[in-house]
Amino acid sequence: MACSPISVCLLGQILLLQIAICCICRYLQATSNKGCILHPTPNHRNLDCYVDADFDGLWTEASSSETTSVKSRTGFVILFANCPVLWVSKLQAEVALSTTEAECIALSQAMRDLIPMRALLTELTTLTCLTFDTNTTYSTIFEDNKGCVELANAPKMRPCTKHIAANILL
Repeated sequence: MACSPISVCLLGQILLLQIAICCICRYLQATSNKGCILHPTPNHRNLDCYVDADFDGLWTEASSSETTSVKSRTGFVILFANCPVLWVSKLQAEVALSTTEAECIALSQAMRDLIPMRALLTELTTLTCLTFDTNTTYSTIFEDNKGCVELANAPKMRPCTKHIAANILL
């Protein structure tokens, strides 16, 4: 996460880039003995997904000439047994015109990773004879945008949402 803003730096800011990279390297060196201790929940077969988007997160007056500054950032994490198995943070490929559209794009990208992961989990469970309390894998998707949740549950086009492309909706 610390390196993402570094990668979109302007050519005229090489000195600032070098200072930022040195700070990141010092941080990584000083915290090399730190880490996360994961405590999986036993017999918890759920694949949960937390999704969020940052609408036009890179835009500032100074960077208004940059083509990537108007793109939103997608972020999601997929958990199995309450332990992260996939974490993604990246710029969206298309430019969103609203926060709802940015969240729908993020949700769509998360589902493209979650659905195959569910199939993989089912296959691994069968091949390795893993036992769980139930035979069904449930997934809970946590989304904080009410408009996105409404579009995902009942994809109806309204005047304010008709610009959202059909390939984004689930």
